Amino acid sequence: MPQLELLRRQASRLAPITLGACLVLFAACTQTGGAPAATGDSATVADATAPDTMASTTPRPQAGNGAMPSAAPPLSPLADTVAQRLVFAPLVQDWFTAAARTKRLVVDLGRVDIDLKKDTARLVAFRAAAAARSPFAIGSRLRLRGPWGSDDATIAGFEAYNGRIVATLATSPLVDSLARDTDPLVASAQRVRNDSTPAGAACDRAVDSAFVSRLTRLARATEDSLRVSEDQPLYARLKASLKARRSVAAGCFGEARGVVIVTLYAGDYEWVRERVLLVGDGSVKKATVRDLRFRAHEALHALDADGDGVDDLATRAWTPRGGGTAILSFNPTTARFERLAQGFAWER
Repeated sequence: MPQLELLRRQASRLAPITLGACLVLFAACTQTGGAPAATGDSATVADATAPDTMASTTPRPQAGNGAMPSAAPPLSPLADTVAQRLVFAPLVQDWFTAAARTKRLVVDLGRVDIDLKKDTARLVAFRAAAAARSPFAIGSRLRLRGPWGSDDATIAGFEAYNGRIVATLATSPLVDSLARDTDPLVASAQRVRNDSTPAGAACDRAVDSAFVSRLTRLARATEDSLRVSEDQPLYARLKASLKARRSVAAGCFGEARGVVIVTLYAGDYEWVRERVLLVGDGSVKKATVRDLRFRAHEALHALDADGDGVDDLATRAWTPRGGGTAILSFNPTTARFERLAQGFAWER
């Protein structure tokens, strides 16, 4: 009990001192209108950590000329709404897929997640939004490589096609003519920063009817081999829906002059077995396909898509609940096709 009484006496002596210290601190905090007085060091820290409001709202001068760039005109409310539904390819992507659609060559740049078919005002707003948000400005240059060889084109505008954002092109009369008259026509489109000289196809892809017949026979024999193989779907539902697709293409695939692709598939491409053959004048060799998105492929035609002097393959491709167009780059050393670019994707 004496100890408890001693503690109470000490606490009663310290209470006025503690209260006085609190009052002094409160007065110091409120002497500048309620805000704590900042020292020189604290102001420096505040300036360093505060968000750079001017940097985020005011355009910076371009390096080297000191001139302020002109601000882009603001989008209309409808165009701004549409712009939020546009998904473009990554800025670091250099390879794209071009294809003939509605008798003109267009390049797939991304996806539009809004219906534009029944609303003219939305379509006009889409064109304005795409031009404002696209990583490619109108006039940007692309290098096209297709069955005819290579050519340069510039982006002339933007349109929507089957849920995709496509760039319309200003290109040579030859390419325009091919796009009107050739179906299917697929080409690679590469981002470039300098001019190039158009070049014709380095490969003579013409083959005689005997070689085409040989490709057809090999495709049929490969399908028969897949059908009698022990590797078959396990479930009755898939067995009942088993189908096959055969396709061939002539080109300059190293020593091979043709490619055969045979696909056995079931259901919605849930079960797929694909065989690829490289066919020369007197040889047949197996090849592989490395495409992480699509499971099944149909050969459309050959083209030197990457400009290395060896033909690659334009294909129509499928995966469960979707498909698209894929360009497969061919490596003759490994006898493997790998996806270079894909576009015009669709989903169910």
